[in-house]
Amino acid sequence: MECPHCGSTIEEGAQFCPVCGRRLSSAGQETRVITEVPSSTVPPPATPPAYQVPSYRPPSQASYGALPMKPGKLQALAILNLVDGIINLLWGVGLVFTICAAPLGIYAIVLGVLEIMRATKILPDPIREVNTSRTLPIMQIVNIISGNVLSLVTGILTLVFNDDPEVQAYYRAVQAGVPMDVRS
Repeated sequence: MECPHCGSTIEEGAQFCPVCGRRLSSAGQETRVITEVPSSTVPPPATPPAYQVPSYRPPSQASYGALPMKPGKLQALAILNLVDGIINLLWGVGLVFTICAAPLGIYAIVLGVLEIMRATKILPDPIREVNTSRTLPIMQIVNIISGNVLSLVTGILTLVFNDDPEVQAYYRAVQAGVPMDVRS
């Protein structure tokens, strides 16, 4: 006997074709299996509830709910001060061992220590101290005499970023400890 669908040879009395898997009638005819249900009996698919993105608040902001997030410019200044402070310490130690440049080495070492101290105060969120003094940035700019260009760039960026309105607003909020436009 042959399958009416695929034409393969099948045993007499088989209910299914071993090749195509179709159900066969007792007379070797393919039976039609209804797999579709009339549309009137199928309920419409349920619409899933709308997904809502949970709001995220950094742990530092959750614990200090009244303070805004630290501006990225201030974070960049903290990292620049830390890196430049370490470089100045190493650079200064190297200069101290030369007889001619010993005063420049001492200046670089003192500046490096001050930069690291400043970085440790503005690196955490919220910052530990608001200091808009122009002394350190001017010292960084003057440090170009020892050949450190990174100090020059850090000093200029510190002067520019400290006058930025977003950084100034953050400084005011930290000093006052009052709620401000908190970003989530």
